[in-house]
Amino acid sequence: MKGILRQAWHYWGRLGVATWLLVGLALMTALGSLLPQLPPNPAAHAGWLRAAEDKFGPLARVMRASGLFSFFRSPWFWAPAGALTLSLFICTLIRFRTVWRIGTGRVRRPTSEELSRYRYQVRIRTADLAAARAVLSGGRFRTRETPVKGRIVLLDERNRLARLGTLAMHLGLLLLLVGATISGLAGRRKSVIISRPGEPVSVGPFAVRLDGWHVDTYPDGSPADYRADVAILQDGRVVREAPIRVNHPGRYRGVSLLLMGHTPSAGGDRVELLALHDPGYLLVIAAGVLLTAGVGTTFYLPHEQMWAWMADDGTMTLAGRTTGNQAGFARRLMRLAERARQHVGTDPPSPPQADS
Repeated sequence: MKGILRQAWHYWGRLGVATWLLVGLALMTALGSLLPQLPPNPAAHAGWLRAAEDKFGPLARVMRASGLFSFFRSPWFWAPAGALTLSLFICTLIRFRTVWRIGTGRVRRPTSEELSRYRYQVRIRTADLAAARAVLSGGRFRTRETPVKGRIVLLDERNRLARLGTLAMHLGLLLLLVGATISGLAGRRKSVIISRPGEPVSVGPFAVRLDGWHVDTYPDGSPADYRADVAILQDGRVVREAPIRVNHPGRYRGVSLLLMGHTPSAGGDRVELLALHDPGYLLVIAAGVLLTAGVGTTFYLPHEQMWAWMADDGTMTLAGRTTGNQAGFARRLMRLAERARQHVGTDPPSPPQADS
């Protein structure tokens, strides 16, 4: 049983499995966007369902029973979303320690065989260690010296923490799915219509009252902005006054009040608000920050390593690698080698050797 559980754990943590689940979730999202969905106001469900029966006929009842009219709250959507969340969670746990150690832990010196397989290498005829140190420190790297069997090995490194970008992207995508799941399961949308100004209307945990309606106009008289002066009441007592404008909702106790419409009437202004409770909102914002940081560091701050050591024949070897622009890194390596040649006044460096 232990072996079976271990195999299942590593299977769900494979990048290929997460990729196929992500593709499946994208396809289900596209399908859900093509299906008509029930409106957020429960009072409008009856009329909407009658219109759906007129359009789809007997198929409308089957679609409603199978959850297609509430697709993003049904197992059709949450099953692949939950599977992808589980896969990303396991994938992140499996890779967390390794990626964290690579990004923040002690640098391991590669063996001679590993250095010989580095993509770019340059050899310079000089045995001056001080010259090598000056050349490498001038490349805006962080230089370290490591004695290995009586020989000094220099390490230059840039953007080491950028290797944590992949971890940030994993965590960001995981938080995005968790936040979307919380919003989908625990989120609430309710249409609130205030037809009598000055009379409180219940929203759920509190009540709202319309105290005034204002329309700002341009010099030619056309409307420029709409504002509803709303009072929020708790146990019959005004606890907050929230002016609500288009794209500027009022918020209280985790509920956002959005301005949806206005209809003048003989008895006063009739205002429609949307009460939106979205508990996963902050998680989604945090996920966006992590994804942006991860993508930015991965693509624009590539990790670069440069090793330098002296051979017994009196030559210095530079060996480097990068996770970013390979051609640009090769040019920087040649500039370093040229700086070393000018510093010691020896023969020109050999061109970088790159594997195919």
